[in-house]
Amino acid sequence: MKLSELKIRKADSGAVLKLRHPRTEEVIPGMTLTLLGKDSKVLRAIQLDRTQAALNRMQRRGAVDPVAAEIIDQATDDLVALTIGWEGFTDDDGALMPFSKDAIKKIYNDPELSWIKEQAEKFINDRANFF
Repeated sequence: MKLSELKIRKADSGAVLKLRHPRTEEVIPGMTLTLLGKDSKVLRAIQLDRTQAALNRMQRRGAVDPVAAEIIDQATDDLVALTIGWEGFTDDDGALMPFSKDAIKKIYNDPELSWIKEQAEKFINDRANFF
């Protein structure tokens, strides 16, 4: 098989996740997230910047102990950066919600909506979704 046929092509352009109801596992009609892959240039740039910042801190102060909350926040920030759109998200009045990075971050940080974050993480980590 040609290597060009094995390239992960959608990591930078995005793939659509059809969200599933957390109780029934059925696809929620029209409710989707568009996500970049874990191999995207966006995530690689974030990881490079974060690593460089950590190295700079270590050079200035010596060893740096990671804080658990900071690591979790960084993982959420990564997921926000990899989320580039949505469809079918409505507020309590039934009005369509416009996509924004702030809006998706609130959803990812809402413990009662943790199933959305979990589905997004699982989707991003499955390279098969980005071929």
